[in-house]
Amino acid sequence: MKLYIFFQDPVAEKFVGNILNYSKFCTSCNPYCDDCRLNFGSHAEDVLGVHQFPADLPNMIEEPKKYLPTSIPEVNIFLVLGIHPDLLTGLPLLAREFGVKGIIVPVENGKWVPFGLQKQVEAELAEYNIQSAFPRPYCSLNKTGKRYIDEFIDYYRIGKPIVELEIHNNKFVNGRVIHTSPCGCMFYVVRQLIRFTESLDKMEEKISKYHHSYPCNAAMTVDPVLKDAPLHIGGYIHRFAIYDAIWRSDKQFLDSLKNLCPISTKAETIKT
Repeated sequence: MKLYIFFQDPVAEKFVGNILNYSKFCTSCNPYCDDCRLNFGSHAEDVLGVHQFPADLPNMIEEPKKYLPTSIPEVNIFLVLGIHPDLLTGLPLLAREFGVKGIIVPVENGKWVPFGLQKQVEAELAEYNIQSAFPRPYCSLNKTGKRYIDEFIDYYRIGKPIVELEIHNNKFVNGRVIHTSPCGCMFYVVRQLIRFTESLDKMEEKISKYHHSYPCNAAMTVDPVLKDAPLHIGGYIHRFAIYDAIWRSDKQFLDSLKNLCPISTKAETIKT
């Protein structure tokens, strides 16, 4: 699967770095890094282009085509990260022109993609038979039966995080990231849990701390669609991924956790 990336907001660079997985992309565990990301590999050869828009664009852009590339290599997916909303309106025609199969537009901040604009762009893409996803935030990206979006998730192993945890004597002794959150945060959370030595009643608090200290890229301001801050939603998603892994590894251990630190209702809701 081949990818072309558009971005403008500096926050988006972490998403690009996670896909490229270049040496020392993640430094969050320094000086205790054990290169846990090595098995994740690099997809540098699958990213056939990166188009960064300048930061000083005008407030209103009447002709998006002026700022878009005139040529695109043969790719399956456009990944669109934090660009000027007016530029987003020019991408459906560009995608159709170059035979792109799907567009993924993560919304880490409600200002990136107002909901009305999202529906407008979705409708135009559907008219051109181009699949789309607008995950709010990016780590909520999940399979929905759209072929090219689902293939993107499987191929790059990013989206809603999935992990495996090995538990022995009520301790996390090993862990593996199956699908990482798009910024790479889940690798950090898992490594910290393996080093976790405090009592179980502190675990939910610790997961939240690890998620924040990576740090999470999502905005702390309330998204009008989510009715909550994207950062909070990202926290619930990471928390649920850990509890889901515990359930698959050791249901009895999970029962003990429920007694000590009840699972967040919102985290459980995200499962559905």
